[in-house]
Amino acid sequence: MAIGLGHKSYIGFADESTWGTPVARTKFLELVTGGDGLAVKEEKILVQGVKDIGVRGDIEVQQGAVSVEGSLTFEVPYDGAEKFFKHAFGSVASSQPNAGTDPTVWQHIFTIVDALPTGMTIEVNRDVTAFIYEGCKVNAMECSVGGPTELLRIVADILGEDVTTASATSPTFTSVNRFSAPQAVLLWNAVQLNVQQFSIKLDNKLDADRRFIGTRLRSEPLRSGKIEITGSFVAEFDSTSQYTDFRNGTNRILKVTFTGPSIGVLTQKYTCLLECNVSQIMDYPVSVDDEGRITVEIQFRAFRDATNNELKLTLTNLTASPI
Repeated sequence: MAIGLGHKSYIGFADESTWGTPVARTKFLELVTGGDGLAVKEEKILVQGVKDIGVRGDIEVQQGAVSVEGSLTFEVPYDGAEKFFKHAFGSVASSQPNAGTDPTVWQHIFTIVDALPTGMTIEVNRDVTAFIYEGCKVNAMECSVGGPTELLRIVADILGEDVTTASATSPTFTSVNRFSAPQAVLLWNAVQLNVQQFSIKLDNKLDADRRFIGTRLRSEPLRSGKIEITGSFVAEFDSTSQYTDFRNGTNRILKVTFTGPSIGVLTQKYTCLLECNVSQIMDYPVSVDDEGRITVEIQFRAFRDATNNELKLTLTNLTASPI
């Protein structure tokens, strides 16, 4: 019997037209080491009677609630993650910056909306068999770069309805590279900071316990609280500008821009832009640890105003609309 091998594993995504009804996967991404955490749990319902000292498995145990949940981790390629981002944010608007001279270049703007799309079917191929998770929603998404030599990484927390197994779909992967730390610039209040790492987390606040009698499966998760966008970045302590913003509760614009190689005919480049247009520093714990450089891990939260929601993502690449 052949043993399952991790190097043959991958993730597939597809839009569902009816929540919980699986569809064929059309977009594929590579898993990273330690990045497969999506699983199914099944509760057991045990009788509460006091008769006898044991529990009979044939008449005193029933199958209970099914919970599909967990995390998936992948590195963000120049092309290929758009469908996932649409389901994480809720909305995407695609256009061509220069349709006449650069007909292959597209710009995709992902924004937060009140209601998320219907749902996704997610396939996780684990070599021996593929696991097909239906009715999947992105409960949370963290975008991060862990250091100056790392890639832009996504950790997605998923809620789903149910899972089956099937033969793996034959995948087609993107042939382009991934966004990396050397391509990134972080601006706070339009000033570039010397940053070692950063993280931005979108929490969609979905209700994982929306359950009713008559079924073992959860109903479609809906938002149960206010959306939260939080994050942090580790910067050198070279002025009191951010400390003053912290003490004054000042709203600032946070931007993180990744600029990749050129594409198209003109001067277009692969880009990934994360924008929090109404951000406040929530904690500024500056202290001296040793005789070297002083750094501070700045914690922030993003809010919305009359024009902008908490977080916006803009991708410029070769992925044609519709997504």
